[in-house]
Amino acid sequence: PEATSHVVLFVGPMDTIAIRNAVNTLTATYPGYCGIFSGEEGNYQFILGSSTKDCRELANILRSQLSAKCGGSAPMIQGSVNATPQQLQHLICK
Repeated sequence: PEATSHVVLFVGPMDTIAIRNAVNTLTATYPGYCGIFSGEEGNYQFILGSSTKDCRELANILRSQLSAKCGGSAPMIQGSVNATPQQLQHLICK
């Protein structure tokens, strides 16, 4: 079976520092996009990171497809989005 490269987690409201630390841990293990969406469905705060991909490209996709408010650097972006887990997984894991 193909190895997992992307990891997308959905959690309840969580401290931003804790989310960032968890994303950093995930990006050390998984080569794709690693993200944690915190909050309630349809209203998420998020942090996404990658050790191999440019997260700014993903930020552009999230902004254009889901009107996300986000920004950051190549290794990590953060922001907010109104979307379902299915919409987010489809865009991030394709």
